[in-house]
Amino acid sequence: MQTLFFSSEMSLDEVAEKVLLALGINNMMEGDSSFSTNGYYLEGMVLGIVIKIDENNYDYEDYYNYTISIKKGIGTKLADDNALLGFAEIVASIVSMKLGIEVALEQELRKSDRFSLKVFTYDGERVTVSLKEF
Repeated sequence: MQTLFFSSEMSLDEVAEKVLLALGINNMMEGDSSFSTNGYYLEGMVLGIVIKIDENNYDYEDYYNYTISIKKGIGTKLADDNALLGFAEIVASIVSMKLGIEVALEQELRKSDRFSLKVFTYDGERVTVSLKEF
């Protein structure tokens, strides 16, 4: 699974609809979430990949109030786990560009044991990528 983080003033319903539509997903499903203050999450599927939007009750809560979880759907086969990482980067780029927001992709721990995020930001013309360490 890959996790993206972003912030928005919109409600979960509004932001999920915008994110999923930006990705070409028209069908949204609601699920129960004991981790969310709203008690639910919203998700859709594209190319056998599940895109789940939820309130951020994970890491980086001070910076980002929503998460996008990206995982293989049941029965979906990928060549390797790097394919899911590549898909997450594409999702981050599209969401950043279409919604005009910063989207951060959680990176694995480096040798320094510091957390880092790959941050996608749309500047009006193109998406740029930078690295934030915590």
